[in-house]
Amino acid sequence: MSGKPEKDEWLTAIIRAWNALTSVTAYRMRSEPAAQSNSGWRGEGEGQVRTQLDEAGVVLHFFEQGTFKPTQVQSIESRNVFRWELNDHHLALYHERRGPENAVFLFDLMAVSDHSLQTRSPHLCGQDVYDAALTLHDTHLELIWSINGPHKAERLVYHYQYNHYQRR
Repeated sequence: MSGKPEKDEWLTAIIRAWNALTSVTAYRMRSEPAAQSNSGWRGEGEGQVRTQLDEAGVVLHFFEQGTFKPTQVQSIESRNVFRWELNDHHLALYHERRGPENAVFLFDLMAVSDHSLQTRSPHLCGQDVYDAALTLHDTHLELIWSINGPHKAERLVYHYQYNHYQRR
């Protein structure tokens, strides 16, 4: 075996991830900047996720609303909009904070096992490199972002809770 998942394994991982994504209701996150990072964004957050699936069942919007509590300052409100797309061999992720007409393609997530996906290639934003891995657990999806650049060395850990009984 080559170390890559067999076709059935990656299809299973993609389908399992998609089904879980469609029933996400909430998130918890933590930001873990490394010592050399200049962001100052160490902290934790949580919030609700409203999902909207298109009629074809292949485009899913995440409307996230919550709070983020940096360690040194008071909580701040946070909002984000992400677009997930189900494709034959991967899931694509876009950021739509500035609206669908200004969507930013982030990356494709490919199956690396029957329960995890990883970016096909990282997203470049200026000199910063964004990479991610998605792991399926029984009660939540874990999306770990790594952001590295001249002034950043961040690790963002998101736990998306999903409802097994509301899968579409």
